[in-house]
Amino acid sequence: IVKYAVINKSPLVVADVERDSRFGRTNLAHYGTKSFVCMPIKTSKDIVGVLTISRRDGVRGYTHEDVEALTPLLSNAAFTYDNLRLLGENERCHRQIKAIDRICRIINSSFKDTELLHALLGEMQTVMPFDMATVITRDENRPGHLVVFEQLAARTSSLPKGYSFAMAD
Repeated sequence: IVKYAVINKSPLVVADVERDSRFGRTNLAHYGTKSFVCMPIKTSKDIVGVLTISRRDGVRGYTHEDVEALTPLLSNAAFTYDNLRLLGENERCHRQIKAIDRICRIINSSFKDTELLHALLGEMQTVMPFDMATVITRDENRPGHLVVFEQLAARTSSLPKGYSFAMAD
């Protein structure tokens, strides 16, 4: 039933689930009333959730007026959710820009060879966490083979530095 509200992207008011032609199913015993409301929580781009409201007592069913009262509350919740998501995205972009700046400084530094690679991989790891990074190059001594040129790893690898292996076609 929730899926119905999501697909249609609009609130769903069910006065009596047992008599509603869209569903026609028996009310489950743990619900007191046969009436409920399902409302999609919509951001500017997506549906991020669904609010379902029902009562244990069967005194009163839900109406479209209830949906009208809930609509601004859910709009505010969706707006807040979207703002928090955008804030997180902004922070992630800021970290990436700072990492790119530091990578440019490393490239223009006096670091050479292994020291340069380790510094670059270490900086990349700040924005893209990994357990192991391996730089593999063509093996100059054996055509058709690759060699492990350098690694940055938290633990010992089964492919040690200098290990050569055949390329697959």
